[in-house]
Amino acid sequence: MSQSLNQNIIALITGSADGIGKQTALELAEAWLKVIIHGRAPARCEKTVTQLKSRADNPRINFKVADFASLQEVRRMSDDLRNIRGEYYVDMKPAKSSELSHNPELRKKIWRLSEGMVADYRK
Repeated sequence: MSQSLNQNIIALITGSADGIGKQTALELAEAWLKVIIHGRAPARCEKTVTQLKSRADNPRINFKVADFASLQEVRRMSDDLRNIRGEYYVDMKPAKSSELSHNPELRKKIWRLSEGMVADYRK
């Protein structure tokens, strides 16, 4: 996909302040999507955003903080996201499993799935 085609795609990746979610965010940012990472700790999210912006050379990376154990925080984050304009949303939910971080084949399958999600949203 070209840079101009991806400019209106917004990728929301939940649980992405570290691990496979962070790597997924990096790869989507490198494809020039607008990326919103999610985490529970503001300082960790800020650090991740700084790292991703530098590595992907993409300034269009932001974060939202919410603890999904709190329905109030889920609602607040949902309200915040309604105000972000873009044509497509991709909601990735990386697993917190050590199996994923040490299994390159499984990571490839997840990446192929994410590509399919982008394609599905474009139809």
